[in-house]
Amino acid sequence: MEQVREPSVSDIVGHMLGDIQRLIRDEVRLARIELVQSLRDAAMGLAAVALAGAFGLLALAFVGVAVFYALALVIPLWAAGLTTVGFYAVLAGIALLFARSRLRPSSLMPEQTIESLQEDREWLEREREWVERQVR
Repeated sequence: MEQVREPSVSDIVGHMLGDIQRLIRDEVRLARIELVQSLRDAAMGLAAVALAGAFGLLALAFVGVAVFYALALVIPLWAAGLTTVGFYAVLAGIALLFARSRLRPSSLMPEQTIESLQEDREWLEREREWVERQVR
């Protein structure tokens, strides 16, 4: 009859250290993937905002010139100029509020990694408690 050998504490600790190393490597890999994806999405969003801004600026320039000339027919030139500037200022404020709402720093947080690290911490605490019970 063959005896079943209980694993020694050093075997258990060795396996645990190997698991911890593998876990850390996996967490770092996950964080890197999440950050790269978040940065890529943010870069694409910024590029789209810049392109839209350039075309919008051209369109607004021509609209501004047209509004200025139309207003100049009914009010003095200086008043037409101030009215056009006010129109541009309101549009710039609206665009700034929209851009700020889209570019939140919180979206760059690696949420899955943070959640996974919390789960790993709980797992490590359970493993430590198990090892302590085995040693006693």
